[in-house]
Amino acid sequence: MKTCFLRSIGAIIAFLMAGLISGCSPYQDVGMFIESVEVLSISQERPASVRIRAIGSNNDDCVKREATVFYKRRGNIIRVWGYKEIPNSNPFMGGGCADTMVDLYGEVVVENLPIGTYQIAASGGDLLAFRVEADTGYVRRTPIIEQMQVGVKDADPFHVWIQVSGDFGGECQDFLKTEIAQSANTITIDISGEMPINAKCPPYTAVIDLGTFSPGHYEVIVNNWTTWFDLSHEGKVLRVSHRYIW
Repeated sequence: MKTCFLRSIGAIIAFLMAGLISGCSPYQDVGMFIESVEVLSISQERPASVRIRAIGSNNDDCVKREATVFYKRRGNIIRVWGYKEIPNSNPFMGGGCADTMVDLYGEVVVENLPIGTYQIAASGGDLLAFRVEADTGYVRRTPIIEQMQVGVKDADPFHVWIQVSGDFGGECQDFLKTEIAQSANTITIDISGEMPINAKCPPYTAVIDLGTFSPGHYEVIVNNWTTWFDLSHEGKVLRVSHRYIW
């Protein structure tokens, strides 16, 4: 009986020691939720090396904002993920971080990419497409819309236009395409394009003619920006409201 008791105590001690040893590292890795990516550079050599920056967040308030980013390529799909090292929250070790959402970033270099089109995917879904060509690299970009104005000209039927301002133009503007689709009173506009990786992009502004409208309530969606407005029988724009996602 005494022998069995001692064996039981020994097993319990061994179990506890194993738990302590496995958790005695002063640091632990926590996952990074990747929300967006940027292609920073594409090498001149072919196959190409592509440097990618991942931007995201994780749920702690530790000071370190840099994450270690990894990738796995399967065909033309490049999946990226990241971790951040923080102090271990093991109660026997002390440390840990408060439960607060913080921004993170990290970079990774994807090697040996032949000429072709690639899609970068992460925890946030399919995030960015880019293309490697013989002489340079192109990346598909979409302006972040920061402002939108709605205007009307001419009499009934009223001619409606919008002016949008975003985060790049200049050289980049020459590569942009604008696609407009309308379903009932909702107008969806996609502004995007493939441009050289080294194109310089100052602020972007464009005036877009939406065509003729009858009085009513309308919704206009341009990339990350949505505007609602009422068009009166007198041709005035009333009750304008906005929503945007950065």
